[in-house]
Amino acid sequence: MKKFIAYFDILGYGERIKQKNIDEEYVIQKRLREEIREIIEKNAKNKADFHTVSFSDTHIFYTNDISEDAFKMIIKSSLIFMLLAAVRRCPYLPVRGAIHYGDFVADHGNTIFIGEGLRKAYEFEKNQNWMGCLISDSCCKQVKDFEAFKFFVEKRVIVNYSVPFKDKRENKYVINIESFPRVWGDKCKHMPVTKPEFIENIFMNRGEGDDGLLSLNEDARKKMENTKEFFKYICAKGN
Repeated sequence: MKKFIAYFDILGYGERIKQKNIDEEYVIQKRLREEIREIIEKNAKNKADFHTVSFSDTHIFYTNDISEDAFKMIIKSSLIFMLLAAVRRCPYLPVRGAIHYGDFVADHGNTIFIGEGLRKAYEFEKNQNWMGCLISDSCCKQVKDFEAFKFFVEKRVIVNYSVPFKDKRENKYVINIESFPRVWGDKCKHMPVTKPEFIENIFMNRGEGDDGLLSLNEDARKKMENTKEFFKYICAKGN
């Protein structure tokens, strides 16, 4: 059965594991999973219609179907997850994701998760070279007549952008996390995420009172600069 699938990874997780204490990392990952559960509680009209899978640094959201309500859930939940990882908790964590739709079978009891939809979402996620989340062309084609899609575009919740891939740039619709407090209202009304120095803090996993920052290799720095470029574009467009 076809479903909407959001596939996320934490960037630089291998280096993070090398450089950080494993017990501290367990606490951070446990808290992140608790936040994912909160996302479901707040945004799923029926919790049976929305599901998550987490292992290591990978977090997957998926819906029961490809209805308009399911599309709204996958977009808003993905946006909130990205926002929480980057801004609301310490340490800040850069995440990269992709939203796709397609065939997907999930058997939580036997930990079996297979399907072309999942494979494509994984490929879209891995090929990007920044902190961001694209929406696949086929997914956009599927939802283009939804009023929710038109609303998200009008409010710049999703924007068309020249996404940096590892070997090229290509125009895709992407999630704009800056839009959240402006569109839905939130106590985090003045997010610093568009500031270059804060993006650096995210990539180095800085937390309050945390001096043990990650060192960044050339690949990570390129992703960081590509992310700064995106938010510079967003600011120039007036959000």
